[in-house]
Amino acid sequence: MHRLNALNTPEFAASAAALPPQATPEAQAMRVAVVHPDAAVAARLCASLNAHRHRVEVFSQAHGLVSAVEGGDDIGVAFLGASDLVMVRAQIGDRVTLLVQVGGNPDPAADASLPARYTAAELRTCLTLLEKMHRLREAERLLENQVDALRQALTLDLELPMLTLTQLTERMLRMDSLNPSTRTEVEAIAGAAAGAMHRLDILRSADGGESIPLPEPQLRPVSARSVVGEILPLAGVHPTAVHWEPEDGDPVIRLDPGLFQQALTLLLADARRRTETTGRLAIVATAERTLRVELTGVQTPPEGVIAACEAILGTHHGRFELIVPKPGTAGGPIVRLTWPRVVEVRPAELQPVPTPPPEERLSIWMVDDETMVRRATERLLTHLRHDVRLFDRGSELVEALPDASRAPDLILADNDLPGMSGLEVLRRVRTLSPAAARVLYTAHAPGPAVVDAFNHGTVQRCVHKSDGIPALEAILRQVMADRRAEGRVSAQAEEDRVRLDLDDLIGQRRLTLFVQPLYDARTGAWVACEALMRSRHPAFKGPIEILDAAKHFDRQLDLQRVLAVLSRDIRDQLPPEVSLFVNVDPAVLRSVKRLDETLSPLYPVSRGVVLELTERARLSQEPGWEMVVQRMRDLGFRVALDDVGAGYNSLGAVAAVQPEVIKLDISLISGVHQDARKAELVRILCDYAARYDLLTVAEGIEQAEEAAACQSLGIRWLQGYHLGRPMPLDQLRAHAA
Repeated sequence: MHRLNALNTPEFAASAAALPPQATPEAQAMRVAVVHPDAAVAARLCASLNAHRHRVEVFSQAHGLVSAVEGGDDIGVAFLGASDLVMVRAQIGDRVTLLVQVGGNPDPAADASLPARYTAAELRTCLTLLEKMHRLREAERLLENQVDALRQALTLDLELPMLTLTQLTERMLRMDSLNPSTRTEVEAIAGAAAGAMHRLDILRSADGGESIPLPEPQLRPVSARSVVGEILPLAGVHPTAVHWEPEDGDPVIRLDPGLFQQALTLLLADARRRTETTGRLAIVATAERTLRVELTGVQTPPEGVIAACEAILGTHHGRFELIVPKPGTAGGPIVRLTWPRVVEVRPAELQPVPTPPPEERLSIWMVDDETMVRRATERLLTHLRHDVRLFDRGSELVEALPDASRAPDLILADNDLPGMSGLEVLRRVRTLSPAAARVLYTAHAPGPAVVDAFNHGTVQRCVHKSDGIPALEAILRQVMADRRAEGRVSAQAEEDRVRLDLDDLIGQRRLTLFVQPLYDARTGAWVACEALMRSRHPAFKGPIEILDAAKHFDRQLDLQRVLAVLSRDIRDQLPPEVSLFVNVDPAVLRSVKRLDETLSPLYPVSRGVVLELTERARLSQEPGWEMVVQRMRDLGFRVALDDVGAGYNSLGAVAAVQPEVIKLDISLISGVHQDARKAELVRILCDYAARYDLLTVAEGIEQAEEAAACQSLGIRWLQGYHLGRPMPLDQLRAHAA
């Protein structure tokens, strides 16, 4: 772009002469040309420019300037008359910055739009800008030289290995000892190397460099199945998600396999990022020698992906299509890539998946909250002819174990699950289904908790998700080998051992009760405590294992009876004004007879006991529970509903049971002081409780801020580790005193 400035010659020169001299560094000095027929005027202008240390050359006519520039003189700026501007610009283009001065024999039409004069300050600004522009030009020239040097070095660095690879593959292809599969792979490598060399030559030519004469790339036939097989693991797609047509054929393509691979990788990576599944990938070889790739079940790709695919396909005259269904039509868009006249079909060397005999078909249960991981794993396991059952929550898997028609042979549990963690799931599985192989499927390196679970036998194997399909297949092979070696004898022995340990625990009462205090939110007084079971048997590490074993062997009532006796001892030692919360197993709610058989030791002290029912028990699944709850009230017990806010039907359970006490789950209480939505839900429940004269208890208080928030929201009693952990009764009484 030309920079045009009007300079009235006599006044310009006078203003320039008035400027104080400035020292311009030699590296920043410019070569300036002055074109003017009046030598005196030109001399005054030269004096001003020389004062700024610029090198000045005077031409009496514009033709002299043109000749000097065309002859190679490095002139940066030229002052000339407006009448010479058009001719000079046509001759030398933008190789010199032209500044128009008014004077001599100007063109009136050209001067009419130009300023009449420049002050000394304006001239100083003009010269300063010229100097900066000169420095920028020098910097640009230096950068261009550096870029050229880097481009040449990069070209050489890429060219040598590509030439070497091309020569090696040509030698290998001349060997007769190559089997068909290896030959196909070598052909693919040779095609990729030739294509890369061709693209490198195109880039070098486009940059203006001298092209090394290269032969036109001879695209050898490449197996489409081989190329696609390299892409799928990187994109996280299992081969079972690909539909080939014809199914028993291998499309052999004559195009750059690198570009083909790049186009598919772009689409699959975008599909995985934008959807839960990549849908269906179809690769079709038509009778017209056309290769068509269709991807369905995805959202519309972004413009960047579409533009990149169109550019890649254009190299081989391919076509990109995005077929969007009409509004109201089922199904999502279809992405279609088409390459004409590039494919032939030959019989595919398919490796059939052997169907395992019935005794080796594994029953595999998997729990993972990531939909894509579940679906990908399901495709793999189904492809290998195993029976698969999927869960997205650990509690659902544990609840399904006792009623399963076939016990699982393998449990795959993600460690990071909402609610019940993967380690907790495997702990319960160890008790409920000890014969099942227990595998932790995690995206993180094993931490101390995982290592401890290994040492205690809770986790038998750990698979990192990044290890992918080969790691899972190795686990399956090992499980089948272990199953053949051990059979079901060891499983039965393990189950017998657990049964004997449970009999010993219940018969010898090798358990105890700890108590956790509850405090009044307004006064801080100790108002109640909850009885919590603890194991004194070496085979059971905690209450969860005991409860799971009792459920598995149908010993819930026997366990509840022992706990009732221990609870009566606790109740007798508590002050009269302190209530005792006792947890009731859901199995007790099935009949009044069961209630009398298990909780009768507490009948004499029922006025000081609150029977705690869990909302997660899903009372509607226990027939006759209404009569049992009414019997509890008739005996003088108060009824509490636990875990309110955690289950799928919390408010429905509150309305159905109509408890005297509702205990808000830790999921509602945790962080309530920082979450406005949680606080609003708690406030609503407290308002409901106040209207119907119900007592509210906040469980899981772990911070002073949570306790303060619960008090302000209207909760009556508080319970949690911040206020007091479970402890023996003697310790609690000493602390309260």
